[in-house]
Amino acid sequence: LGVVTCIPVSLGLMFFPDSPRWLAAKGRTEDAKESLQFLRGKFHDVTPELEQILKAASARDIGVCQKIGLLRKPSIRKPFLIVCGVFFFNQLSGNYVIYSYSTMIFQAAKTSFSPTMSSVLVGVARLLGSITGLFVVENLGRRPALFIGGIGVAVSFGSLGVFFHMQATDISSVAQLGWLPLTCLFSFTFIFAATTSPIPFLLSGELQPLSFR
Repeated sequence: LGVVTCIPVSLGLMFFPDSPRWLAAKGRTEDAKESLQFLRGKFHDVTPELEQILKAASARDIGVCQKIGLLRKPSIRKPFLIVCGVFFFNQLSGNYVIYSYSTMIFQAAKTSFSPTMSSVLVGVARLLGSITGLFVVENLGRRPALFIGGIGVAVSFGSLGVFFHMQATDISSVAQLGWLPLTCLFSFTFIFAATTSPIPFLLSGELQPLSFR
């Protein structure tokens, strides 16, 4: 299935030009302009944006010490620290643990679904969350989406932790909560994919100046 979905993407890329920034970095200014015109539209004035790209490309030639020195400027340091902080907490959210050990979690939870089917459902939740995120992040805003996503992730993990605590302490009522692990992981995966996952990458491109990126 993965091969089938990759074929259209690979064929489609053959009809797209190289990145304007990459072309500008290679000194191919005219090609960069044509690429930018293709992306922005035939009648769009790309000259101001092209000038910014060329300026950023020339800034890439400065030394490492000079690049680090740019962090002394508050206009660069503050967005950089914000982006680093968002990425830091994003990595601590536990998403990779969930994706890697979802089958084992469902085996330990003794749910009515098979571990394989449960993992498939989690994958479906991730896909649906990614699609939903295209609309949520733009309409709701970055900060509200990140705030709501953080609460949703915390509630999902907290509920899952309560379930396993009840199971470890042999509480009899836990047998009636076989649906809870799947619900928690489904909600976590959906919420994370719709909010917490894409926002750090958006902020990295929106907050940091082009010359520093």
